[in-house]
Amino acid sequence: MPMVNSADQSKRRLRGLNVVLLPMLIAGCGGGGSSGGVTPPVVPPVAGDTPGLLIPVSSDSQLLESIRTGFKTKLAANTQPRVLAAASADSESSSGGGSYTTTYTLEASVDEHDYVKYDGTHLYIAPTRSLDCCFILEDDSDSTASSAEALVSTTENERSIRILETDPDTAGITVAGSIPLDDDRTIEGLYIDDGQLATINSTGWWGIWGRAFEDFSTWEQQHVGIEIHDVSEPGSPTKSWDMEVEGGFVNSRKVGDLIYLVIRHTPDIPGLIRYTDNEDEIAENNALIDALTMDDVLPKVTVNGVDDVLLDASECFVTDPDHELAPETRGYPTLTVMLAVNVAEPDIVRTACYNESSDGLYVSPNAIYLSQAEYTAEEEYKTLLHRFSISAGLDYGGSGKVDGYLSGGSNADFRVNEFQSDLRVVTTKWTGVEGDRWDHQLFVLRKSPTALELETVAMLPNATYPESIGKPDEDLYGVRFLGTKAYLVTFERIDPCLLYTSPSPRDRG
Repeated sequence: MPMVNSADQSKRRLRGLNVVLLPMLIAGCGGGGSSGGVTPPVVPPVAGDTPGLLIPVSSDSQLLESIRTGFKTKLAANTQPRVLAAASADSESSSGGGSYTTTYTLEASVDEHDYVKYDGTHLYIAPTRSLDCCFILEDDSDSTASSAEALVSTTENERSIRILETDPDTAGITVAGSIPLDDDRTIEGLYIDDGQLATINSTGWWGIWGRAFEDFSTWEQQHVGIEIHDVSEPGSPTKSWDMEVEGGFVNSRKVGDLIYLVIRHTPDIPGLIRYTDNEDEIAENNALIDALTMDDVLPKVTVNGVDDVLLDASECFVTDPDHELAPETRGYPTLTVMLAVNVAEPDIVRTACYNESSDGLYVSPNAIYLSQAEYTAEEEYKTLLHRFSISAGLDYGGSGKVDGYLSGGSNADFRVNEFQSDLRVVTTKWTGVEGDRWDHQLFVLRKSPTALELETVAMLPNATYPESIGKPDEDLYGVRFLGTKAYLVTFERIDPCLLYTSPSPRDRG
């Protein structure tokens, strides 16, 4: 007989996948409409000096104190940091260019780095940590080499970015050139535009955003670089510009001629003891932390072999502890730095930095949004969202706070979308209630005309539409925003493995 009865089987049967369609009016989450016929709201400039949650650093000592407090706060916990499953900002949707396929992107007008880029004539292929083979360029029927030998021959060559010329008429492909790489560098991705190939490289590689993301030690002693190569003559590519900055690679996006590079940097403190409850060792740690200087804290940059100043303290933001949105726990030793690099006229043209925890990134054609998870004393999850304008030189544009957290592994950045200047966010709350463990919510935030704040102007569920998103106990596994509509995929994950036993032949008599 089976070890589970029919009632148990019905409880464990895999529930059907549900697609929830949420028509939305941006102002009230109440109806639908064509995205083409809606006039975007006008966002007036913020009046006066009304402060937001993030405030510019006013002095070197203020930033130093913020970093020092962050180190001491993290070390005092003496445990691995609590973190949510974070987003891989390499999430993709579909886009195309001309008569050929380009990199899939989350936003049609925001390009994303990729290991393979195509400009309609040439393929640019970078080696990666997880894939360093296997492109067979031609089928030679007279060759005596085995397929295994062919693969070995591709991986034993000098590490390089390969440039392959394509012939769409014959489906042919030939080697056009290559760009050699240093052995200690990982290529994070490429951009190609008007004969200029931009490559992003890193000394560290640790996979997608995850539990390592909020561990401050992840971001120590790393470097990220951008190189720009003129590939108008693919057989003889030439490097025209390069830069290298202290920090670990987070993500990048390209809007127009500008690559927006996001890195994180933790000052390296030799001799720091990570986990200790010994009073003497704690005192030694505090002495090392108090000895930090601005030269230790701010990341350095090298441009075309020349050391330069990347940014100063006045370009950084910290949390105003007196603001109503301020998280209960503050202090973080890592800087999140945003750089804008012009590819057409190579230079670092904009910088900004933020000294608090962050666990996600979304880039629209207009702004960069950083998300920050908060776990309150009431054991509730909140999510802070900070806006930095792309059109206004990475100026800070305000912050907002919503219930729940961004989740979903590599799909987290699909939960955030900017539409007609409003930000739509889908979050999840863990309830712990048996039979209904998750609550999902949709929020619409709008930039305030009078303050540096992202105001919540609509949400679902609400008093008018109280029905839950998804059925009880269903988690959220996919979100797509299309115009005024949001499509959400929910289902309940149940262990499908059932153990059955049957009588042995002897028992059957």
